[in-house]
Amino acid sequence: MKYNLSSFILDFITVLLSIIFSIIYFFDFLIPISIPLIISMLYVFFCLLSKRFNIYYFLVKIMILFYFTPFLPLYGYIFSNDYEWTWLAHQRNALTDLINLKIAIVGLMGILGMYLGMSISNMNYSISNTKFHYPSKKILNKSQFIFWSFLCLFFSYLSAPSNTIFEAAYFMGESTKLFSIVNFNAGFLISYIIACFLYIDYERDKSGLKKMKKYIWYFSFFTIVLFFQILRGDREFIGLILGYSLIRMYEPFRNNFSINTSLILIKKKLKKYLLFGSILIILLLYIGIVRFSAAEGTLLITGLFMNAPWKMTTLSFLAFFSDEKLSVLQYGKSYLDYLLSIVPTFVYKIFGFDSPSWSNNIAANLVETNLTSGGSHVSLVPLSNFGIYGVFIILFIYSFSVVKLEKKAITLGSIYFMIWISLVISLPFWFWYGEMAAIRGLMASTILYYIFQYKLKR
Repeated sequence: MKYNLSSFILDFITVLLSIIFSIIYFFDFLIPISIPLIISMLYVFFCLLSKRFNIYYFLVKIMILFYFTPFLPLYGYIFSNDYEWTWLAHQRNALTDLINLKIAIVGLMGILGMYLGMSISNMNYSISNTKFHYPSKKILNKSQFIFWSFLCLFFSYLSAPSNTIFEAAYFMGESTKLFSIVNFNAGFLISYIIACFLYIDYERDKSGLKKMKKYIWYFSFFTIVLFFQILRGDREFIGLILGYSLIRMYEPFRNNFSINTSLILIKKKLKKYLLFGSILIILLLYIGIVRFSAAEGTLLITGLFMNAPWKMTTLSFLAFFSDEKLSVLQYGKSYLDYLLSIVPTFVYKIFGFDSPSWSNNIAANLVETNLTSGGSHVSLVPLSNFGIYGVFIILFIYSFSVVKLEKKAITLGSIYFMIWISLVISLPFWFWYGEMAAIRGLMASTILYYIFQYKLKR
């Protein structure tokens, strides 16, 4: 659907709401927490279900889900004022009604920004005018495909914990991650980006090698997911599954079907992936229990939501608002540090320096409050740099840019596709642990793209 008067009115209301709630946040007005929570939920449902946002909005919709889930523990306050979402006594003592309200407003401001980014990107756009210009379908030969498959497994192996969850609790086992030792934390991202590239190569191959590539790829995929990830209590594989799912989702376009036929096929695929996504969420919650309790021989279903994969990210807000030092605005310094951190951490270590992203690491500062043991929601960096309206603006930029990128990735392929798939893969860590995951993914995808291009030309 095109941008129209109703779209403009909703956009105006969105901006007005952002101004009103930024004032409430700034002056510490105390209003019922249910107000921002209910508005947030309404916007989330609209973004996910509206016919305005059909094609080229899959990634930004997933972004909204990952942004929104850490705020789910707050929704208990809608039903009971005596509700508590924290774990420990010192966390409950640090939590106040004002902090809860501020957390809810931060959640709302980011969702408003992402909605507006989606809406503005939809101006003067029609899917019927889309043209697809895919590059030549060069493929890897047998030895190249096997070599890159080996590298894919090798990078995942070096990034995996040494013990399974049945040998040691997730956080207690000794780590033999080589990449952690040398401070190179993009290993699993490189592995997953290679895996997605290899899947596209297998899909394009029309020769007698296709069957062999299929067996090699799925063997690598299940080895990574089951043995290097689930069995060891890790959850990075969620990015790989998201990447694989979206590649499959857009498959009709790559096979040169018509626009209408492609949309019909995508809608059919979407129903299957919604079911698959639901199963995946249950799996995530289950891993949350197992990774901390299986080594002790106990599996308590009561830990289902207490150990939800986003719980530490939720606690990162409590840590942020409980420490006045973290509330001092950085005025963009964090983003400058990210730019300087394009150089890998281990390179800085060689010359005896700390990477700027580590010397000014908000996640590490949050852990020092003793209110959380890890995680940093994507909204905290803009909040710590530009205040509450920074959350609205930065999330608007992310949303608008991702929609534009997704269109180029699907219609043009090439480098745009590699950058897009790297953001898909890094999304869970980007939104729950900080922007460095996305930056590492962008770096890895760009380098790997040109390596692949060089190999294919030979």
